[in-house]
Amino acid sequence: MIDEEFQETYEINTIYKEEGFKGVIEYAKDKLQEYGSVKEIEKGLWVMVTGGWSDNESWLHCLNNPISWFSMKHYCAYERGGAFYYTEKPHDEIEIRLKNSGDVE
Repeated sequence: MIDEEFQETYEINTIYKEEGFKGVIEYAKDKLQEYGSVKEIEKGLWVMVTGGWSDNESWLHCLNNPISWFSMKHYCAYERGGAFYYTEKPHDEIEIRLKNSGDVE
């Protein structure tokens, strides 16, 4: 399993090197097809969601591996339940406010 994870992280790094942020986003859309999703929730802020599917969780583990260039430059937050947030601009400081499901408006 470790070799497969390393190979996938290497593939992600190759795509990032050749095609940049948008290349990895397009690759993620292909990898997170069933139940998962990839979308821009506001200008420059993207979320990838596992949808609770273990294959999606495994793939996002590879994306967020400590040797992943994409993760090193773009990862900014995680929400319990399988939502991972990334900024399009490397190391961008962005404020993310998550609403607690128990909050009352």
